[in-house]
This record gives sequence, structure tokens and C-alpha cells, in this order.
Amino acid sequence: MIRNSMEYRAQNDMINIDKYDPPEVIKRYSATGLFPTSKDGYPFQWELFGRLDMKGLMYSCKKSDLEMNTISQAYKMEKYCRQQTVKMNKLIDGIIVIFDMEKCGTSHLWRSGIQMYMYLVQLLEDNYPEMVKYLYVINAPAFLPILYRIAKPLLSDDMRNKIQFLGSDFRQRLIDKIGAEYLPQCLGGTLTGPNGDARCCHLATQGGKIPESYYLKNVNFLDHLEKVTVPRADKLVIKFQVEEKDSILKWEFQTNDKDIGFGISFRGNEKEKKILPITRINSHIVPEYGSLVCENLGLYKVIFDNSFSWTKSKVLFYNIELCVKGELEDLQEDLKKNDS
Repeated sequence: MIRNSMEYRAQNDMINIDKYDPPEVIKRYSATGLFPTSKDGYPFQWELFGRLDMKGLMYSCKKSDLEMNTISQAYKMEKYCRQQTVKMNKLIDGIIVIFDMEKCGTSHLWRSGIQMYMYLVQLLEDNYPEMVKYLYVINAPAFLPILYRIAKPLLSDDMRNKIQFLGSDFRQRLIDKIGAEYLPQCLGGTLTGPNGDARCCHLATQGGKIPESYYLKNVNFLDHLEKVTVPRADKLVIKFQVEEKDSILKWEFQTNDKDIGFGISFRGNEKEKKILPITRINSHIVPEYGSLVCENLGLYKVIFDNSFSWTKSKVLFYNIELCVKGELEDLQEDLKKNDS
């Protein structure tokens, strides 16, 4: 692994990483903050995952920029550690990470986004394997086990052992570990930015939805999608029998030319009703993805509607998944074991 890391650094000009200047979209929307110290001298990173528009980033910059920015942030943290070692007159050999999932929605389950995020995490582990001392997860959503199931195989045993899932008392726990004067006020501390900014935006970018004006041309993530042709004046209907309440139905699709109608219907013990009325989506411009919590048991139909087009068939790339809540009970127990 050391050899691979050295080769990666040489191939990607890591010697000059301190001079790397990321694209504007990363500077404004990366949803992360680096804080140079805590009460024990350890730097910490506030990772605002719930506010991160991963899809927007992936459509607005190159993969190499995401890689370089990730390594650049790690380089800065390593630099902070060296500075703190001298200042504190003791070895500061890692950082604390606050992984904040506030505002995290089911849109964060987008497969390509998760794969990219975990790729960047793996990149850090390969090149800075001992960087993280503790990782605290806060504001976790109800579907955290789904994300954890995807991420867990990609994390080393050492990294998994560093993760702690904090509950509603997370503010006091963070104060105990980091110190109130070093912690942003919104997380329970007393640190503020200019004009009393409780979120310390001078140190942490706050993410948010990335405007499509930033999007690059000719970007696609179709490798994992099924390809079908929906004939002119016809529909494609995909059925799912939901037998466990609160299962999550996820979709992702793109057409190669022109729009297509999309909707979801449901049938339980009564007559069929529309959950999402069929709406024409311009998925040839920007891929469409989303999710639905299935609150009722019964038959759900995902409908791709081309009946309005009498002359043109549509080439459709799609992926539809049903995440069954019952399958995640063992993962929830796993998470509880790590919550200390």
C-alpha cells in the first residue's frame, strides 16, 4: 500500500499539492470545514454530509478535481498536526471528524454519488491511513443503516472501530471532546464567525444545491443503468410488491433524447391511486433521481410514459431499487454497538 501511495502521489504531483486551487464550485459548495485545533490540540474536520450536493459536484467538475481537493484537505490537516505538535510539545498524530448528517435526505442514496464519496474516502485511507483518530456521526437520519450497509465493506476494520454514533446529547459529547471555545456555536460550542455567525462560515463551506449553470457538458453516469427502448405511444411499467412498511423505493433514469413521462401508482385493498402523478421530465438534459418511502403495503407501479409521443420511441437508461427496511435490523444492532 505504501508503494501504491507513493506512485499515486508522484503521478498526481502531490509535491505541489499545497498550491492546488480548486474550481469555484468546490470552493463554494464542498460542505466541509477545517478547524486547526481542539482543547487537546487535535485539529478537527466538520463534514456537512447532509448539506452536500454530490450529484451537483459530480456534474460540475472533473473527478481529478474531486481527488485533488480531497488530498489537498488532508495535506492541510497533516500540516495542522505538525504545527500543533510543535505548539503543544506533544505528538499530535491525527484529527477528529464530525460527520454531520443534518438535512440528509433520501436523495443522498443516489448510487453514483455514494460510490464517488466512498472512492474519496478510500483515497484518503490509502494515502493517509492513520489520519483519523475519531469519527463522530451526528444528526443521523432513519435510513442511516442503508448508507452504512453500502459503506461498511469499503472501510477498513481500523476505520470502523473509530466511528461513534452520537445521539441527541451530541452537543455535550462534542464539548467534552473538543472544548466549547473551539466548537461552532451551532454544535453546542461558543465559537462564532464574523458578525456572530453561529455556523462559522469563514471556516466551513455550507454546501447547498448547486445551480445547473455550473454543470459541465457531456457528463454521464450510465454504466450501472439498464437500457431499454420505450416504443412510441407506449409505456414501460415496473411493478414492486411492498410487504414491509417504510421500505424505500429509489429511482434513477436518463433518456438520450427528448423528455419522458414518469409517475408512480399504488394499489392496496382499494382501487389504484396515483402517488406521483405522471409528469414529463427533461431527463435528457439532467438525469432524474429520487426516492419514496412506502408507507402502505401493496403493489407499487413505476411508470415511464411515452404515450404522448406518436412518432418517436425513447431510449431509456434506468435503475429502480426497493430497499426493504426489515433487511436492515442487523445493521441497526451493529450501529448500536458502536454508539458509546
